[in-house]
Amino acid sequence: MPKPEPLSDAEYLKEINLLSTEIDNGGIVYHMHEELNHLTLEDEDARDTINMDALFWLAHRHSLQATLFITLGRIFDSDQDNYSIQRLLTATLANIHIFARDALEKRKLSLNPGPRPYWLDDYLNNSWYPSEPNDLRFLKKAIAPYQSRFEAIYRPIRHTIAYRIMREDEAGEKYFGKTNREEVRKLIDFLSDLVGVLTNLYWNGHKPEHGQRDFAEQNQRIRDGVQSVVRKLVRGRQAA
Repeated sequence: MPKPEPLSDAEYLKEINLLSTEIDNGGIVYHMHEELNHLTLEDEDARDTINMDALFWLAHRHSLQATLFITLGRIFDSDQDNYSIQRLLTATLANIHIFARDALEKRKLSLNPGPRPYWLDDYLNNSWYPSEPNDLRFLKKAIAPYQSRFEAIYRPIRHTIAYRIMREDEAGEKYFGKTNREEVRKLIDFLSDLVGVLTNLYWNGHKPEHGQRDFAEQNQRIRDGVQSVVRKLVRGRQAA
C-alpha cells in the first residue's frame, strides 16, 4: 500500500472538526434519549403528557436510539477511506509536522493579525512539540479497549438496526441485553476528551492528557433542554 500524502494544516483541521461534530451529535442524541426515559419513569406529569401522544414519542425515542448506534458506527469505522476516530489518530501519527513549533507559530499569528504579539515567543518556548509518532501513540492505545468493546457489543446492534427488522425477543436477549447505558456515556465522554486534547494540541501546543475534563455540566445542559420542552408541554396540557 503506498504511503499516504502528508496532510496540510487545513486538511488535518477538517478531520478534527468533522469528528468533533459527529461526537457532539452522538452525545446530544444519547442524553436526549436518556433524559426522556428518565422523565417518563420518574415524573408523573411528564409521563401523562407524553402518553397523550404516545405514538409520536415512541417514534421519537426509536429515532434517537437508531441515530445513536449509527453515529457511533461511523465514529468507530475501521475503513481508512471514511472519516472516523481511527482515521484521525492514524493521520495524527503520520503528520507530526503539523505539531511542530513553526506550524504552531503560523497558527497563532493567523489568529493575531498585525504586529507580532509580545507574548508569542515565551508561549512557543513553553509549548509541547511531539518529535516522533511514538510521542502520541499512547492515544491509540487508550482507545483500544473502547474500540474492542464497541466491536463486540455495539456494532452488531448498529448493523442489525441498519439492515433488518429484529424480533422483540431477539433484540432483548441477543443484542440490547449486553448493553450498558452508563458504559455508552463514558464512551462518548472519552471520545469527546480525545478529540478535545488533539484540538488543544493543534491550536495551543498543549501536551495531550486525556481524562482531565469533566463533561457533567455540558451533558446536563442537553438534559435541561429536554426538560424544558417537556415542561412546556405539561403546562400547556394543564392549562387546556
